[in-house]
Amino acid sequence: MRISGSLKNVAKISSGTIVGQVISILTLPIITRMYGAEVMGSWAAIYAISSILVYCCDLGLSQAIMIETDDEVEKLYQTVSTISLLLCAFAYFISLVYYLFLGNSLKTASIDSFFVVVYAFTLRQVQTCYTWLNRERKYDILMRNPIINYASVAIISIALSMIGLKKYGYFWGVILGQFFTLINMGTALPKFRFWFGLSYFKNAVKKHREFVRYQMPSQISTQLRQQIPNLLIGALFGNEILGYFSISQKLISIPITFIGQALGKVFYQTVAEMKRTGKAIGIFLKRNMNRAMMMAIVPMILFAAFGDAAIVIFFGKEYALGGTISRIIVFRSVFTFLSTSLAGIDIVTEQQKRTLQTCLMQTILASLSVLVGYYTMNSILFTVLLIVITFDIMQMWYFVKIYRSLDLSAMEYLGRMVATLVIVAVGAILVRFLFIQVAGAINNSVTEFLISCLCE
Repeated sequence: MRISGSLKNVAKISSGTIVGQVISILTLPIITRMYGAEVMGSWAAIYAISSILVYCCDLGLSQAIMIETDDEVEKLYQTVSTISLLLCAFAYFISLVYYLFLGNSLKTASIDSFFVVVYAFTLRQVQTCYTWLNRERKYDILMRNPIINYASVAIISIALSMIGLKKYGYFWGVILGQFFTLINMGTALPKFRFWFGLSYFKNAVKKHREFVRYQMPSQISTQLRQQIPNLLIGALFGNEILGYFSISQKLISIPITFIGQALGKVFYQTVAEMKRTGKAIGIFLKRNMNRAMMMAIVPMILFAAFGDAAIVIFFGKEYALGGTISRIIVFRSVFTFLSTSLAGIDIVTEQQKRTLQTCLMQTILASLSVLVGYYTMNSILFTVLLIVITFDIMQMWYFVKIYRSLDLSAMEYLGRMVATLVIVAVGAILVRFLFIQVAGAINNSVTEFLISCLCE
């Protein structure tokens, strides 16, 4: 199956994601006003801990579902679910100690730890079920998931706040949103969710030891890659600058979420099926890499040209610095879009160790970039530029290794990749210049406002 023949499935997943995101965008301002910053901050801490736990509690075996044989895949699914349940239960006590160490009361620490492990387990189950349904091509179900999730969170959170549950109402809204999502997927999942055969636990870990050795650490390192530079920026430049940096990343993630993730799900299912049936995947990868590059060009040019204006329009003039940052971040997001669109390629090519190596190096280099940018220039823009350059270099190295593992031309990839980056840079300059010239010639209140939104 070619990606071009799967556009209907991509459209299904994308449409569900778009509707879900619209629901979230429309209701989040209401929810934040109902619960206040303190509650949202408490949930942010719970989410941060859970997001790391999610990638520990399955030992990296969830992704192995895509390449497992048909006669063993159901047992593997049940095993992953059971391992997640047991490890999340154990993690409750670790979370409890953490919250007590921060000085929380036993009652508060116990409740927050409960939400940590319940959210981590339900999120792990949702992601595992996604993998199963993706393997089975159940795209109608996958399309409904984000709609059900975001709608449930909004309705339940708002309703619980209105009846007086001012703190934990939002927590329950998020948790129940995950449960309703699982219910939506339940009819297409194996009947028995858990498998307590110790011998199969050992066999599953032994059979898929590469996932345990590389997939889990690489997923954890990906989280660290995202969080450590942010923490360093906040510590050195201050939380206000960190806020600008965060806003820029949220804006640029839109095409990645709407387009890249949908492409990635269909690509992963297709390439995993090719792997199981013994088909060569090299040409398939190259064709889809080239198409992903082409698809990235237009949205990235627009963000590189007008990202500052978009942020000012949505968030106000005070976020102008975040707009400038977004125009630099674009050149990292090109690679993020490609990686998202080609999800699972490291797994089917058995190159998980390359993902781990790349993430660890990107974490180290990004951290050094923050330190160098702060202590030499004391400039967040210079710091972001260093982060983007080091990230891109390592990401190109990563794809070179993937290409070579499939006997593809690494030089051809590098040539196309450099050309894509140049096209985005030059295209953004030209589009921005032409817009300013045309808008200046029209010279009315609307065009004056738009020009004023472009950061100097």
